[in-house]
Amino acid sequence: MAHGLDSVRGRFPLLLASLAALILVSPFLGDPDVRDHAGMREIALGLLFMAMLMAAAYAASRSRATVIAAWCLVTPVLLLWLIDLASGPGSVAIPRHAMGIVFVGYVVILMLRYLFSTDRVTTDTIAASLCIYFLLAVLWAEVYSIMEILEPGSFRIAGSGQDVSLELGAGGTAMALYYSLVTMTTLGYGDIVPGTAPARSFAAMEAVTGQMYLAVLVARLVGMHIAHSTGRLPRTPGEDSPH
Repeated sequence: MAHGLDSVRGRFPLLLASLAALILVSPFLGDPDVRDHAGMREIALGLLFMAMLMAAAYAASRSRATVIAAWCLVTPVLLLWLIDLASGPGSVAIPRHAMGIVFVGYVVILMLRYLFSTDRVTTDTIAASLCIYFLLAVLWAEVYSIMEILEPGSFRIAGSGQDVSLELGAGGTAMALYYSLVTMTTLGYGDIVPGTAPARSFAAMEAVTGQMYLAVLVARLVGMHIAHSTGRLPRTPGEDSPH
């Protein structure tokens, strides 16, 4: 029986779909202009986030040890999310975000190990690469959430000086993910800006992380493709010959 993250096909597209759903749907579930059924929207958003966490735990499971470790890390996060949904945002916010950072970081490390140990560019490899990128955005959004709790006003609307909440699971999920992705891609719309020195430092670190990951990833994928297509790496039985 094959071992490793690629022993079960389809786990990475599942995680990628859950991450895309979280990013695309969260703005509609956290619209502050829509007041009716606000509690239901928070519950739906929490369930969507927890589904993403479970998909991440499944994707990270590569052996019995990593299965146990992944679920031991994700279970507290899920329980803390449920407590927050039941008792209201803020009751266990810092432990929830801290455990979220630990779990997402663990998943990213496992997936990076898979990505740099595999010898072929496949659909799963590409999906895993995209998953890591989106998970890094979620990880940084968790970091910004803790910063927002410890020092309110860490992030502001440019020009107006109005504070903006970037806390995941407290009405700011869509904004937190948006700001994290915009920062990591160095798109820099400038509509939300860091308002404190620590916030500026962490935003700069995220931008550097995103660019370094893309540079190393492209080099890795291109290198694998060239090595495989020129015959330096063995092809698996039944694999199509390169064109």
